[in-house]
Amino acid sequence: MYTGLHLGTIPDDEIWDSTPEAHPMEWWEWHLADSAYATCIGILTRYVQPALGALFPHEIYFNTYINFYRQYVEVRGPCIARCQRSLCIAIHSSRHHRTS
Repeated sequence: MYTGLHLGTIPDDEIWDSTPEAHPMEWWEWHLADSAYATCIGILTRYVQPALGALFPHEIYFNTYINFYRQYVEVRGPCIARCQRSLCIAIHSSRHHRTS
């Protein structure tokens, strides 16, 4: 999602909060993100272990669960994009090389 140029000093969560029109969401939708977006509405992030503490078992379970899906998307996202580009190129090529 591209929301225009922003100064490097504006945190990601402030950009997200100030550009809601760039990412309209249904009431039931959630986004997965890293901890930079922890304060944003509609964003699920992992639990961060306190400096002098430990995570509870349910927090560890949640982190494992959410990380599985984040990694799935991060690994397969480029593959999906390549497939879509290849499909677009194939469709474009077939339109220009048809014989009547």
